[in-house]
Amino acid sequence: MMAKYWWGQQDSARKIHWVKWESMCREKSAGGLGFKQLHLFNRALLAKQGWRLLQAPHSLFGRLFKAKYFPSCSFLEASLGSNPSYLWRSILAGREVFKNGVDWQHQIGGPPRPIWRGSANGVYTVRLGYNSLETEAREMYSGESSTENSSRLMWRKFWKIRIPGKVKHFLWRAYHDCLPTNFSLHKRRIRDSPCCSLCHGEAETVPHILWQCPLAQNTWAVSKRVFSKMPNRVEHFSRHFSWILSALDKESILEWTVITWSIWKARNQFIFHKTQQRPELIRDQGLDLLKSFHSALGAPPGA
Repeated sequence: MMAKYWWGQQDSARKIHWVKWESMCREKSAGGLGFKQLHLFNRALLAKQGWRLLQAPHSLFGRLFKAKYFPSCSFLEASLGSNPSYLWRSILAGREVFKNGVDWQHQIGGPPRPIWRGSANGVYTVRLGYNSLETEAREMYSGESSTENSSRLMWRKFWKIRIPGKVKHFLWRAYHDCLPTNFSLHKRRIRDSPCCSLCHGEAETVPHILWQCPLAQNTWAVSKRVFSKMPNRVEHFSRHFSWILSALDKESILEWTVITWSIWKARNQFIFHKTQQRPELIRDQGLDLLKSFHSALGAPPGA
């Protein structure tokens, strides 16, 4: 349901889901959009109830459950039993989220207090529990590598860039090759031809329309930055994206983001309204957007 909403599906009208929901649920620093995986979030919520049983055993909630389900042992040692209720099953499922991370802090003149190693202050929270489950699930399927570490640094840098949200989302889609280009639509049998609608010379892939097409090349040529001196060919936009963020200065990165977005906007203007814009206008529209955005934030361009 959440995926349908995100991709704009209404009633019986079907929309293309360009990226797997699992990929979108990754942390932003891992290349996703940070949506919650509901089954993991539900476990983290259930774990909060289990933590209440552990932390406040003398509350009405704690005394009631102890009398019914674990009268002769602690909550951490409690078993499912022979005829468990759905609620008890759920709480025990949530207990596994924090069980292996529990330590006991001994207090002078008082009973030992449970603390959770996954938290700086020793208190279990739903947010930290979810993060723990999400990290565990990710490492189970992929494992951590030096490449993934560098990718995380890149994404953290990207999400901190001070540009409009629509530009960030557009570039995220471009990186993941999920823009509705003619090439992608042709693969899905929606378009008859994969060729670029502007130059008719090559297949309209993401790197083609945003960098290699004459429309894009002419726009980058009128930029005052280093873009006009860069190679004309880009095989993979994701690599181009990564290189831009790692090699260029902050001001150049800002301009690259909004001009790239403006090129895509000009492409759509031509396809849907048959209006072709001059490279100078395309460049200026992107830079004006950046200037207006920073003005609204009260920050100078490049901040």
